Amino acid sequence: MLLCVSTTDGRIDFLRPPKGSNPGDRVSFGDFVMNPDKELNSKKNPWDDVKLKIKTNSKGLAYYGDDSCLWKTENGNAYSSLLDGVIS
Repeated sequence: MLLCVSTTDGRIDFLRPPKGSNPGDRVSFGDFVMNPDKELNSKKNPWDDVKLKIKTNSKGLAYYGDDSCLWKTENGNAYSSLLDGVIS
């Protein structure tokens, strides 16, 4: 999935994986337990539940919900050159 970060002044940049990452690396989100649904509701899009809660902080690090729930892999954190942006 390709994700971008945008700011209120119209700038756009890619969300980047940490150096040394490879396709297929698992991304975790803070202390969330990985417990996927066995079956998705075909009438509900899960993206609608999260799209307003994924952003970059003042250091350009991707997070979900609040600044303490960073997106990370075993190689480090996902990031962007844009600070305080919205991920979509």
